[in-house]
This record gives sequence, C-alpha cells and structure tokens, in this order.
Amino acid sequence: MSAATSLSQLSNIVTNLETWVAKLNDPQYTNDELSNLNTLSTRLTNATSSIQKRTGSYKPSCRAEVWESSEAWRKQAKSAVQALIHDRRFKQSALFRRNIIIIFGGPKYSEFDSNQMKARKEATSIRCERLRRLEPNKIIAWALSYRATSWAVGSMGSEMFDCLVEATEFTGTPWPPVVLEVLHKLHNNDLRESTEFSNFLREKINLIGELFSTAISASKQWKLEKCLGESTTECLTVLVPEGESEDISITLWVGRREGFRISDTLMLKPTWSIPPKRQAPPPHIQQEQDGWH
Repeated sequence: MSAATSLSQLSNIVTNLETWVAKLNDPQYTNDELSNLNTLSTRLTNATSSIQKRTGSYKPSCRAEVWESSEAWRKQAKSAVQALIHDRRFKQSALFRRNIIIIFGGPKYSEFDSNQMKARKEATSIRCERLRRLEPNKIIAWALSYRATSWAVGSMGSEMFDCLVEATEFTGTPWPPVVLEVLHKLHNNDLRESTEFSNFLREKINLIGELFSTAISASKQWKLEKCLGESTTECLTVLVPEGESEDISITLWVGRREGFRISDTLMLKPTWSIPPKRQAPPPHIQQEQDGWH
C-alpha cells in the first residue's frame, strides 16, 4: 500500500470519527456498554500514540524534565529490542527470563523481610500488574530492556516508571523464535501455575508467522519437495467451500517437533490419528525438561 493511500484511508477514518463524536448525545449507556466504550477509547489512544511514535512526535503525559531524564533509558530499550531482532538471539537471556518471571509471578517474599522491604515488594507487585496490562508485544519489549532490579520500587521513581511504561514501543517486526522458546520453557517450569501467563501466551504475540514458516520448512514433505526441485509446495493446502458465507479451511504439513510446539503455544489439544500407547511428554518437551537448568 502506498503512503498516499494510507494517508487517505486514515484521513477518512478520522473524519468519520470526528463526525461520530460530534453527533454523540450522551445516551444512557449500560454499565457494560460504558465499559466497552472505555476499552475502545483506550485502543484509540494507543493507536494514536503508535502513529506519533512512528513520526517522532510522541511525548508521554509526564513532566518535561522527566521525559528528558528518561532519554538514556529509552535509548537503552530501543537498542535492546533492535539487537535481538538483528542478531536473532539474546545477549542477556537471563535478564529477559527474570523480568517475565517477576512480571507474572511477582516479587519473592521472605520471612526475614523487614516491614520496609515488604512495603516495597507490595508496591512493586502493583507495578507488575501495570505491566501485565500492556499489549503482549510491549511486555516482551519491556522485559528485554531493563533489569528487574532497576524498575522495582526503591530503585526507580513512580514518575520515571510511568513515563517509561507509556513510552514502551513495538515496531511490528516479528520476534525471532528464541523468544517463543524461552516463553515456552517458562510456561513449563517457573510459571506453569500462572493463569495470567497462560493467557498472555494465548494473545496475538507477533511470533506466529515465523513460527508457522519455521515449522513448515522442518517438515519431511517440504524437504522432499526441495530435493526434487519443486516450484510449488503441498505443505499448505486451501479448501474453498462453495458457499460465500462459509469459512475457508487451510491445512499445514509441519515437522513433528515443531507441530507439538505450535500446539503448546496456542494451547491446543491435539487429536491423535492413533491414540498413543502411553502418556509421555512430546519429544520437544522431554528434551527441554532434560536440559532445563
């Protein structure tokens, strides 16, 4: 799509929205409708912020001096995200894991904690809740960017934390597979009891495109076709029903290990062509359990 077309479409959307707002006569909304309206307005605010970030005009609703002081933090975050996307691997995977664990598991308490320490950890738990409300891709971006100890209460002020949360960016570039691998391991280990983390994995994390393409290229069918020099593939088939209102069915052939990984990632229950004789974990799960330290 050309830039001119995009701008024209956005202009039409804004004009229609402004017309709708002008005609809004504050009808008697139910509580559920008010909640939905608030959710939609939040999405609209997020979309507007994303556009401003692309154009370089975005500034969070924090004081000017806080925004200026946050520059080094913001550059650090941008550099961390760009490095992962460019290198396709973590420079500090432990930093990412610890952040995800504390965001979804909260800080660890000890019977030896002083009253002051307990208060700080309780306040940090509130920050974790704030981070969990971010879009999934922004949670990943945050976890890549800062050490968990740096944004905890007592280390970072409230204004700076709020400013950085608002400034968290996601460019739309798919995350490399290593991100999903780490999240998958955490789901089977440290965060296996976390319902919120399971829900987080069900969200539309920007990983699925590469996840499926990697799985297809690992299939025996794909490898056979490449050996034979085939110009097309039967790893992906599309069934179009006659009725225009009916859904299209798409079938994929993927590698066995990768297929289990997709099933686990999307929280699916596989249907076996022949039920397994014993309930053993899928091969990729067993390998990860054996190698997890």
